[in-house]
Amino acid sequence: MQYNLKFRHISLRFKDIDAAANFFINKLRFHKVSELKTRQRKKIIVIKKGGLTIELFQTFNEIGDNGFLKILGFSVNDIEKTVLKMKNDGIIFTEDIKESKDSAGTHFYFTYFLGPENIKLCLYQEIKNGQKG
Repeated sequence: MQYNLKFRHISLRFKDIDAAANFFINKLRFHKVSELKTRQRKKIIVIKKGGLTIELFQTFNEIGDNGFLKILGFSVNDIEKTVLKMKNDGIIFTEDIKESKDSAGTHFYFTYFLGPENIKLCLYQEIKNGQKG
């Protein structure tokens, strides 16, 4: 079965997030879109260049099971239909669809599923004005 997935972003983990941001912004010429701190006081910096968006996540611990990769995210037009199709194909989702807002103020629905070797993957659907899930 075919899914209408579009690349959305990739999230990477770094212990020294300021050095990582400096590298991407000053060496690779990305521009900073936003910066915020989580409840755990970890910094998240979102950078962009062309159609590529990267979320830089600060970590205080060892790099996780996925290595430096935190999340690979895909955008879909209808998250509920896509999740149903993917579940029918045996794809394992780790949580229900949730609603959130990113640091740029964009509202979206999202959920996580497992890929090869249990890599964490994510589906996103941007919520347009007046749109219901």
